[in-house]
Formats: sequence, C-alpha cells, structure tokens
Amino acid sequence: VGWNFLFIGSTSLLTGTYSVAEKAKAQAINDMTVFVVGLICSFSAGALLDLFGWKAMNMALIPWLVITAASLFWLSQKREKQLA
Repeated sequence: VGWNFLFIGSTSLLTGTYSVAEKAKAQAINDMTVFVVGLICSFSAGALLDLFGWKAMNMALIPWLVITAASLFWLSQKREKQLA
C-alpha cells in the first residue's frame, strides 16, 4: 500500500511539470516505464536468486546502501548550510 501512495504522489508531481497538452503523454510514458521495469525485475528476480544465491544478492546491495546513505548525508549537510 505504501508504494502506491509514493507512485501516485510522484505521478502528480511529474504531470505538474508539463503543459496541459503534454500531461497525458508524459504520464503514459512514465506509467509504461514503471510497469515495464517492474515486470523485468519481477521475472529476473527468481533467475538471479537461483544463479547467485541469497547471500550474494544481499552483498550486491551493500554498495547501493552506502551510496544512498552518503547521498542523504550530503543532502542534509547542504540543506543545513542553506538554512544557516
């Protein structure tokens, strides 16, 4: 349920950046991209898990977690400087 609220919010922000004539096309392209990527990830998850195993899949996420944590830290520092 939570992902659905995120999806709806991001779609409304996306369409808010386009003109009235472009909104429908932009939303259609966005929705198709989200659904195709979701489909590819769903079908490839089982094959990747079978090929590499659970431990390797979890280890592959560590760099992404480090990048995300570093990005959030950088953004919080940047925001503090802007507010000061």
